[in-house]
Amino acid sequence: ANQHFYQYVPKMDRNIVNNVVFSPIDQLTFEPDVLVITAGPSQAEIVMRAVTYSTGEMYKSTTTPVMGCAWFLIYPYKTQEINFIIPEFVHGPKGRKLWDENTIIISIPYRWIPTVTGNLEKMKWHLPSHNSTEEYYTEFGHIITSLIKESEEL
Repeated sequence: ANQHFYQYVPKMDRNIVNNVVFSPIDQLTFEPDVLVITAGPSQAEIVMRAVTYSTGEMYKSTTTPVMGCAWFLIYPYKTQEINFIIPEFVHGPKGRKLWDENTIIISIPYRWIPTVTGNLEKMKWHLPSHNSTEEYYTEFGHIITSLIKESEEL
C-alpha cells in the first residue's frame, strides 16, 4: 500500500528550488509562493468561504496518509490550487503531535492570495445563520421561498 501512495506524492523537480523560507505573516518581508494558514475549524471555514465568495470555486482536500508536508507545500505550488489537510489524518504530523488535534492547514498559492484576502475584506466573517439553529432555518426558508418563486416564474 505504501508503494502505491508514493506514486501520488508531489515532488519538486531537481534544481528548481534553492531555498525554502518560512515567516509568520506579521514578519513577512517577501511575496510567498504559498501562504500556509493553520486554523481551528471555525477559522478555517471563514478562510475557505473566502475562496468561494467571489469565484464559486469548489474546494477540496488532496492528500495521502503519508508525506503530508508535500500536500500543503509542494502540491499548491505546482498545481496553483488551494489545498487543505487535516494533520490528524496524516501519519507523521499525528505521530509527532506537530499540531493540535483540531488544526486544519490551508495552503494558498500565490495567484490566489489577492482573491482570498480581497474576499476576506468584503464578506461577512460570521454569518447570522451560524448563531443558532433557528437563524439557520429562517435563512434556509428564505432561500427555498426564493427558489420556488423563481421556478414558478419560469
